[in-house]
Amino acid sequence: MTDKEIDDLNIILNELSEYSAIVDINNFQEYQSGNVFGFSETHEKEEYFRKLMLIFEELKLAEVNIRNTTLIPIGTKCIIFKNNGGFKQYFKNIEIEIELKKQNNIKQIKKKERIEKIEKFQIDEFEYKKNIREQNDKIRKLELKLKHINILKEYGWILGVFIIVVEILIELGKMLFS
Repeated sequence: MTDKEIDDLNIILNELSEYSAIVDINNFQEYQSGNVFGFSETHEKEEYFRKLMLIFEELKLAEVNIRNTTLIPIGTKCIIFKNNGGFKQYFKNIEIEIELKKQNNIKQIKKKERIEKIEKFQIDEFEYKKNIREQNDKIRKLELKLKHINILKEYGWILGVFIIVVEILIELGKMLFS
């Protein structure tokens, strides 16, 4: 909505509020030039006025007769709407609402991005802990093997003696039974 259209809507609103009677396109005609809201050609001014009339109908401020380009105020709605700031305030409120929605959308997007980062961090942390557990398992297995090797180193002579004793016994057995 342009500032000119908002100003023209407020002019129509003032007319409806002040007289609480039927208002038509002729109420806004400049008598010297014949212009209505700056339009001189009949088709242009009627089309423009009809466009503005539809806004009154949409907001349920007036009953609209498109054919006759007339507006009939609905009760005191026009007066209340005018006292609440009219169309400037109405469109300002819409702009504020749109801005709040944008900010809310931005907050939601940022929140979603933070959640995604946290989830990615949690996945990375899980993988890291999994790797640590696997490496700790490998270390325990290697330590156990090392312990066995150390035992063999330390008590390997017993195994050597045992092997020698077994070989001697085998040789003795062969000599006795041969």
